[in-house]
This record gives sequence, structure tokens and C-alpha cells, in this order.
Amino acid sequence: MAVRSDLTIYQGDTYLSPWWVVVVDGAGVDLADPESGWTVKAQARRGDEVVATWAATDPTPGAHLVTAAWSGDISGQPIETTALRLYLTPTATAELEANRSLAFDVELNNPTAGPLGDPYRVTLVVGAISITKDVTE
Repeated sequence: MAVRSDLTIYQGDTYLSPWWVVVVDGAGVDLADPESGWTVKAQARRGDEVVATWAATDPTPGAHLVTAAWSGDISGQPIETTALRLYLTPTATAELEANRSLAFDVELNNPTAGPLGDPYRVTLVVGAISITKDVTE
């Protein structure tokens, strides 16, 4: 089940989303290990138009995925996994059109992690992004 998270981005400001911890079926995911097969991608859209893409390959200029190792307790069980967040540079946020709302989601993929060795794809986070005009120039 995806987490709902609505975001506000100010034009021309550095933007960092909240951290989201990645857990799949109660298990941690190591996004730093390329041999694990796990990849993450996020997009923001206005209708059918892709406004921003965060991904390891072919991201929007100035859009980056930030990951970090995370250890903690979930439902009484110790978990070691990855936390992630979305980052936009000031140049990237300046390109966004003010007073607009975008839909976004963050998806996790693995080509062989399904129950039958098939592809596994899950939406981790879903929400809306509000773009606000910066007041101070």
C-alpha cells in the first residue's frame, strides 16, 4: 500500500522531500547494491505531460534521488533497508510553473523479485505537488 504524501515546492528554492523508508513485504531493500536488481523511479505529471523525472538513468536535469542506509524497528522487528528522498536544485524548481498542482508517485521495481521469479513493481509513495511562487528574489 502506497504512502500518501503531499508536497509543496517553492520556485527557485532547493527542494528536499521527506525521507521515505523502503520496505517490501516486511523486508529491507538495498538500493545501493546494483546486483540486487532493485531500481526506483519517480515522476511528477500534469495530466499526460511529464514535468519531472527522478531516476538513475535519464532524469530531468536538476532532479536527483537521494538514498541512505536506514536501520530501525518496524512493527517490533529490526530492519536494515534504504531510505530515499527527492531532491530538486534551485535551477530545476525555478523552471516549474507557479500556482499549479502536479500528481507524483515513487515506484520500486525489480525484474525477478515477484513470487514466481517474475517482475515486481510497487508504488511506494503517491501524492500531489503544489508549486508556489517564491516571494523573496
